[in-house]
Amino acid sequence: QVAAVTARRRLEGPRSARPIHRRAAMPSREVAGEGGRRRSGFSRKICCGSSAAFQVSDPQPLRKSPDGETARNVVVPPVGDEPQVSSAAPPATRATTEAEFDVSSVRRGTKLFGDWDIAPVSVQELLAACLVQDARAEPPAPVKDPQQFEAPVARRSRLAPVLGKFEAAIGSTAGGCAGGKGQQELQRLPMLEGLQEFAKLLDAMGGGMGSYLQTNISKLERSKADASLGGYREWLLSELPVHAETGYKSFVDDSAFMANLWIGWTLEFFVEFFAHLHEGKDTHGSANSAYERTLGKHHKFYQRPLFLRAVSRIPPRDELFAKLQGAGSAADVKRDLGAFVALGRPLVAFLLRANEEMDRRMQQERKALPA
Repeated sequence: QVAAVTARRRLEGPRSARPIHRRAAMPSREVAGEGGRRRSGFSRKICCGSSAAFQVSDPQPLRKSPDGETARNVVVPPVGDEPQVSSAAPPATRATTEAEFDVSSVRRGTKLFGDWDIAPVSVQELLAACLVQDARAEPPAPVKDPQQFEAPVARRSRLAPVLGKFEAAIGSTAGGCAGGKGQQELQRLPMLEGLQEFAKLLDAMGGGMGSYLQTNISKLERSKADASLGGYREWLLSELPVHAETGYKSFVDDSAFMANLWIGWTLEFFVEFFAHLHEGKDTHGSANSAYERTLGKHHKFYQRPLFLRAVSRIPPRDELFAKLQGAGSAADVKRDLGAFVALGRPLVAFLLRANEEMDRRMQQERKALPA
């Protein structure tokens, strides 16, 4: 291959006598304003950048092209030699319109080993090339009408009723944002209905876990608090006179105050348990980790083994997902577990803040008692 190129060079004669190939390339050092030496094979593409890069004089004309136009050429020697550019004044060139510009003509010719035959193009030709390329580009995709966006995926797992009730309890409140520290109130009836649905879900999981929640739900239902109040917090606080029985020193066991406290702690455990399952962890490891961080801090020594024995009867992760998926799939269960965690954490925070407020009210009432 090298021998063939060498023979071809000898037939063509000196470089200055070789045919001029009208092939666009990166401008030479004098045109582009670059420092250093031009490297062979640096670029053969049409440069469609800013026209500010092409501001200096064109090189000396060497010969006429077949169509009568002045063909200009810079001969770049092999790597290691400095380009020799004539200092003669450039001839006037006419602008090339988009209709006259032929991109294919720019790409004709072959690259020789060790040197280049380069025909710099004018700014007008470069701009015309950009226009041609832009015309060939695909048009941008149309903006989708907001009314055409897909509706949210319907929940199909067995967590759906629980999530719907808890969302109603949080989202339909008049006095706060959706959960968090700004949540000032919950809707009482959706909250109680959500707890009932959650107890049924826990029973379906196995281990009789729903009974731990149902005991305290029954205390809420038997409470002597004002049933005409729609807000969960204000309804709880209306039960305060019942605790005069203990001299406001502690909660009456069969009361909404006591039920709220244990429901908050129990929900906290299941929120963290579901968070571990959502992350892909197995059932028993998730349950043990969540228990030590939540309920384990509040259970007495005789309560711990009973609860852990019930937890141990919850099936492994895949079997548990099969029980929870209902009409959905395992992917639906995982998505709804994440939604439960997102809703459950602000609910737990609200219930525990309500417990702190009830403690403060108890202390105020105790101090107000006659000595």
